[in-house]
Amino acid sequence: MDQVPPSQATDRRAAWAIGGAAGVVLAVLTAIVVFGYVPVPEFPRLADGPDASIPGQVAYVVGEQDRSCIMVVPAGGGQATEVACRRDGFEALGWTADGLIVASVFTDFRPVVGGGTILVYDPATGHEVASLVAGPSGTDRLHQVESERDSQGRRLEVPWTDDRRAKALIVTTSGEETTIVDVEGPRDYVFLGAQWSPDGEWIMLVDSRDRLLVLAADATPGPRVLADLHRDDGDRWSGTRPAWFIPGDATHTVEVDDLDPTA
Repeated sequence: MDQVPPSQATDRRAAWAIGGAAGVVLAVLTAIVVFGYVPVPEFPRLADGPDASIPGQVAYVVGEQDRSCIMVVPAGGGQATEVACRRDGFEALGWTADGLIVASVFTDFRPVVGGGTILVYDPATGHEVASLVAGPSGTDRLHQVESERDSQGRRLEVPWTDDRRAKALIVTTSGEETTIVDVEGPRDYVFLGAQWSPDGEWIMLVDSRDRLLVLAADATPGPRVLADLHRDDGDRWSGTRPAWFIPGDATHTVEVDDLDPTA
């Protein structure tokens, strides 16, 4: 059998690789033209390039097959730390002014009727430092930590559209709207929620691909992925809102005593 010289074999492999890549591009373009397929938007990941200008920490919940875990990550990107996990899940998150994480939990995957268990964690160690059974006003207080509005009263909206666009808006008290994100994606791609950072300079978005995104309030820089909100294939975001904390800024924080009905 004739042998192919190594140089020719290398050239053939390169040609096949180029031809294969071209085929993939052509297939995608054909799908877009013929079937109207639009890919899911991709964004840079802060873990790959942390941004030291973004202050504070973000607590969020990731879902797994049989439990939920509270994670904490620097808001500018970096290594996420696991704080605590429970099989019955976490319903709501918040921070205290001195940097402790407050979480209400589910019982048998349902919130306790008329109230619920509140746990307080030290994010640096993962230790549970307090536990209390809060009445309805306590759990409601944790849920009502407003972060859709900033100190100027501006609110965030993520309107539903039917034109393959996912949008996020800033709306002033006078009703003026500013679009800060407008990306094209599949019809089922949407933003599920939006929150201000405590200092009002940054915005968090959760998208329908279970990604936690961060962008500047003036949209420069634009969205970057801070974290994924699930770990295992097939699991979905728990729906628990993330919570942002900046040391020295008490905005959007809670007092544990306000949650305790016996205090």
